[in-house]
Amino acid sequence: MMIDNVNDDTVCAVAHHEAAHIVIACVLGLGIGKKGVKVSVRSPDPTGEAHFEGASLGADVAPSKVDNVIIALLAGGIAHSKFPGNVEEAVLIDQERIAELLQAKCFMSPEVQERLPPLTSQANQLVDRHWPTIEKLAKAICSTEWSYLRPGNSFFREKAICGEKLKPILHPLHVMVDLTID
Repeated sequence: MMIDNVNDDTVCAVAHHEAAHIVIACVLGLGIGKKGVKVSVRSPDPTGEAHFEGASLGADVAPSKVDNVIIALLAGGIAHSKFPGNVEEAVLIDQERIAELLQAKCFMSPEVQERLPPLTSQANQLVDRHWPTIEKLAKAICSTEWSYLRPGNSFFREKAICGEKLKPILHPLHVMVDLTID
């Protein structure tokens, strides 16, 4: 089904990708941003944003939290891979951030490749264990009405779950949801 040239299946895949970042970050004790999670359309292809501690390029991360941030970043691609489409393109920014966290020049560097297998295994296990909550958050994002960033222009819009609206969705995780990150 198409809505204004945007495929619902693609929006759903992006929503699951971003929901996985948020859910796994929360499970690992990383702060969640007040801006929450959103799927945006600024061209015919949807993109997503998940605001959690350490996710942004260039953000400082305590050494004790680096592995958890990487696992949360990997979780997005793992969730996205359950849907048809180009996963490689969807994870480019995540891969860039992982390389940056490991102080490597690129995602395919030996430093990154050496550290990835155990972290990927952990990320896979967490995504499988918390899939019901990832699915619940993704469905909440998808069922939210489009908010038009430029009225009348369907290529500048977003669906978002922000701030306090995240808490009831994440409640089944039985963890403290820290919404202190901007």
